Amino acid sequence: MTSLTEASGAGILSSFGLESYSGASTTITGNSVYELTGTTSLGALNDGRGVEIRDASGEIYDFKIVIDGTEVKVRIGEIEGELTDDDGDPILDDDDNPVVGVIDGAVSTVDGVIERINDALSEAGYGEVTASINTTTGGIDIVDSLGRDFDVENQTVGTGNNARTYSTASDLGIAGSYTGGTASGQRIFAGMNTKLVSSLNGGAGLDGTDGMLTFTTKDGSSFSVDVSGLDDINDIINTINTAADASAGGAGLGVRVSINDLGTGLRVEDNTTGVGTFEIEGTDGFDAAAALGISGTFEDGYTDGSNLQIGYVSNSTLLSELNNGQGIGRGEFEIVDSYGNRDTIEIDSSMKTVGDLLNEINRTSTSDGTSLRIEARINENGDGITIVESLLDEDGGVSGTQEISISDVDGSTASKLGIEGTASGLDGDNFITGSEERVLEFDADATLEDIRNAIDAANIGVSASIVNTGSGASPYRLSLSSERSGEAGRFLIDSGDFDLGLSVLDEGNDARVFFGSREAASGVLLTSSVNSLDGVIEGVTINLASASEEAVQLTVSRDTSNIESKVSEFVAAFNSVIEGIDFRTRYDSETETKGVLLGDGTMLNLRNSMYSTLRKENDGFDGTYNQLLDVGITVGSGGTLEFDSEKFREAYAEDPDSVEALFTQRVLDDNDDDDPNTIDEPTFSELSVLGQLEEFANSYVTTIGGVLQNRTNAIDSQISLQEERIESIQESLERKRTALQAQFLAMEQAIASFQTQGSSLAQIAALG
Repeated sequence: MTSLTEASGAGILSSFGLESYSGASTTITGNSVYELTGTTSLGALNDGRGVEIRDASGEIYDFKIVIDGTEVKVRIGEIEGELTDDDGDPILDDDDNPVVGVIDGAVSTVDGVIERINDALSEAGYGEVTASINTTTGGIDIVDSLGRDFDVENQTVGTGNNARTYSTASDLGIAGSYTGGTASGQRIFAGMNTKLVSSLNGGAGLDGTDGMLTFTTKDGSSFSVDVSGLDDINDIINTINTAADASAGGAGLGVRVSINDLGTGLRVEDNTTGVGTFEIEGTDGFDAAAALGISGTFEDGYTDGSNLQIGYVSNSTLLSELNNGQGIGRGEFEIVDSYGNRDTIEIDSSMKTVGDLLNEINRTSTSDGTSLRIEARINENGDGITIVESLLDEDGGVSGTQEISISDVDGSTASKLGIEGTASGLDGDNFITGSEERVLEFDADATLEDIRNAIDAANIGVSASIVNTGSGASPYRLSLSSERSGEAGRFLIDSGDFDLGLSVLDEGNDARVFFGSREAASGVLLTSSVNSLDGVIEGVTINLASASEEAVQLTVSRDTSNIESKVSEFVAAFNSVIEGIDFRTRYDSETETKGVLLGDGTMLNLRNSMYSTLRKENDGFDGTYNQLLDVGITVGSGGTLEFDSEKFREAYAEDPDSVEALFTQRVLDDNDDDDPNTIDEPTFSELSVLGQLEEFANSYVTTIGGVLQNRTNAIDSQISLQEERIESIQESLERKRTALQAQFLAMEQAIASFQTQGSSLAQIAALG
């Protein structure tokens, strides 16, 4: 290399610590570009497992620093206090008491944590004790200039079965006892393309090991290396490789360590020649080789290691991030322990993190207060939770006689957590584990359909399908795709020693855009898991069509088409009402056809009032546009309402706020007389033209006291009166009918009597 210079002047080289250079050196070393800084988010710490923050109100804290027996309480969550106005005066409630609320939100960056620690120390009178970022170690340091011993402790809340320890100090890497006035925190931020050692084995790291590794190569040589105290996986790889190079008097033994092809473990190769076998071992009882997944004897001279199980679930993990990023929702599930005791766990809106869930499960008890024989914790892989048998003192160490079982009662939360079901056995096998990892087993004669169906049934966010390529004697292929896009949709398949012939077609990358400058180096990097960007520009969605080598300029203009459509709908509805009134109040002189409401005063008044209200101005406020005609809504020939969309568009472009106010502005008057026995009609200090039309319409259509309702009531009353008159007339007619019938009957009877008397007289006459 002879020279290295900036090409664009954007400072790319200097940002990497590679300022312009000329010379004969073959190597130039730049600065670290990925390290712990003040702006590092808490969510990025501990390989994304974040920091647990206590979600509670009141005078609480997250962890404490104990100096000379004095507890300095540190809060990194929301801080509550008496609220003040812009002038600094206290805000009082109706009883003149100070209003208490959030005066400082939860911190989200490392700088925020440092500031809260130093503020707490200063307020407690320990200004000589300070916290700072150590960019070399990737951790937080706390130093007492007076050299005093101190402790940093997590906060434990509650006792017994209700106890909960928040891991805030541990998550920040500063929990512990320190002598000499210096606390050098553990590394909490990994470097580029690596993971923290503390993330291995589900978050257990190399705990319980002594860090010693011994390698015996095929040629019979050996060397040992100590990896204890190392912070990340790259440190372990480099330490082993360096030790291998330095062995055999500097000749090296040809042992190389790297990340395996799957990215799940360590690949260790023995490149020596010999008839022996390659062996890697640790110390019995403290086996670091086993913890690193590389312990064993390997006749082929290499190992790809076992899955190191990088943990990514912690107490601070949001429940909404579980289940492949889909969350678990709300619901209830029942747990039955090994003694047959049962309790129901409810997951509601107050439960936000995995820590909240574990705490709730561990507090379970029966109706009589007996604690369940269970313990909930992060599983060994660090990718879910596990429920295990946990005996009480009164059990005398005797395990229960039935398997733990968990079932959903309401919703599917247990299923989404992967813990619905029954334990596989008793004693040591009496546990249920939920995990994002699924192990599928297939028979040797399994078909593609069998494999596809099993993968789909596993419900892990990966869909399987069979593709016919149309080529060769075996054209069918198994295609696997994530249900999520971008990096969030990446998934791993480990088929062990069985080669499925898998190849990656799309590894799943986020869309990346440099925003704000034609030069990428001076722009802001934006990422998205989908090909669109929301929130970059307020109210604007940027759809990403394809990659480009040149900068693309965006011109943002208002799209009023949706608003215009709504205004057109209003105009059409107004005209429809007018047409309905005109039809029902019509009179055709030629055909002498009458509308059913011809001459109805209510309808005529409604029609006139609609037009007069439409012509009104804004009430109680002025703007650029105070009447609908100003924005293109006018009354045309025949009384038809018309909409000039071009004029509306011009008005909206000039003053969109005024146009919106013309349609939507409404400010209520506070005229409540505080009488609970009265209902106050709303009055407005400011009301738009459309608001006035709406209030006018309400005065007609409301079911209580509305004009149309009152008119309906009046007509109903008239109908009732007429029906009563008809009924009265019918009753009168019935009485007259009855009287006439009686008279008719009497006359019939009289006639019959006369006829009888006439017959008798005729007989007498005949005798005489």
